[in-house]
Amino acid sequence: VKRTVQDLMAAGAAGCFLEDQAWPKKCGHMHGKQVIPAEEHAVKIAAAREVVGDRDFFIVARTDARSVTGLDDAIRRANLYIDAGADACFVEAPRSDEALM
Repeated sequence: VKRTVQDLMAAGAAGCFLEDQAWPKKCGHMHGKQVIPAEEHAVKIAAAREVVGDRDFFIVARTDARSVTGLDDAIRRANLYIDAGADACFVEAPRSDEALM
């Protein structure tokens, strides 16, 4: 993660998405996805934040947990990822606007 973020910054990128889906990745709306442990992904986000420091680079943490482990876990993960240093979090596969409130 650190090297990827360094390379992105060196190339002039303004930010990146870091997602918690297990390899091999699948389209966010397909069945059979898996997610890595939330704490493992939080460590990756913290590593990215460490590289970024106070420079202008936006980290978005994406979680696919909504369709794998449920909305409550997706929200827990989103909060953990923000605490780890993400600037924003994208919860994949909401089923309604209300679910995002």
